[in-house]
Amino acid sequence: MPSKDKDFIQAHWKPLVLAFLIAPALIAMVFLQSSYLLLVYAISSVWTAWNIHAYAAGKRFHVSAGIWAEDSDGRSRRRNILAISILVELFFTGFVIYSFYRSAS
Repeated sequence: MPSKDKDFIQAHWKPLVLAFLIAPALIAMVFLQSSYLLLVYAISSVWTAWNIHAYAAGKRFHVSAGIWAEDSDGRSRRRNILAISILVELFFTGFVIYSFYRSAS
């Protein structure tokens, strides 16, 4: 794919994948106390990183059962499905931080 046809995610997918792997690891070390929540958070983080990579490579990727983007789907649909994946990851991040503060008080 020529570089002028790439959007932000496709052009910068490697740093984004690293960010979605390193930042959750740091958040988990600081905030997590439950091993079950750590497992769910780790799976969510790796899944989101894979979705970013698959989006940039033009591959099929899944967010959850029934929500996926095919490699043949339009750019807009693929971008929207990736946005859902990132929002799910941000939800889990918020939940982890909330659960820490709830258990601390």
